[in-house]
Amino acid sequence: KEKIKRDENDTEDLDALGNLNESDKDLNESLGDIQDELETESGTSTEEFEKTNNKELEDIKGELEQEQPETTQSNHTFDTEKPQQKQHKEIKNEDESSATSNQEPQEQKFNIEADDSGFYPSSAIVITKGTKVKIEFLVRTTNVYYGGLRFKSPVFEVSAKPGETAETEFTADNSFAVTSYWPLTDVKKADLQIQVK
Repeated sequence: KEKIKRDENDTEDLDALGNLNESDKDLNESLGDIQDELETESGTSTEEFEKTNNKELEDIKGELEQEQPETTQSNHTFDTEKPQQKQHKEIKNEDESSATSNQEPQEQKFNIEADDSGFYPSSAIVITKGTKVKIEFLVRTTNVYYGGLRFKSPVFEVSAKPGETAETEFTADNSFAVTSYWPLTDVKKADLQIQVK
């Protein structure tokens, strides 16, 4: 009896397996039919569909590669703008430092030649008020008294012999005149106007 039951069970299992195989066949046939219908409707086979897709992918890739150098170029342009901004900032800092230095007294130097007839290159110099001034007087060797010249003003007094120089420094506050004299006899020779504005 037990053997008969086992045989019956085995037979049922074989029948179930057979049914499964038939179901698989039915499924495969159905899939094949669906694929055939799709190919018929679209007019393209699976291989042709894959080829079309691959071609479209290559076209898109080519377009992206062409756009990439433009992006790189635009980035390069952006990078070159940064140093310009930096340079502009540095120039601004230099302007600020020059504005600071403008608050300090400016310095000016003048080289003036003199003889018994006058001062050269001009008998007047113009200076901005508050400027630190340095004047170097050169006494010429011709048309001058052998003892040289003395230069007197309310601000300074210096002397020099022919061919020699005399220097003076002062801060320009007010206009005044510098007068040249023969040192030994105090004979007046010429005037140099210092004009402070």
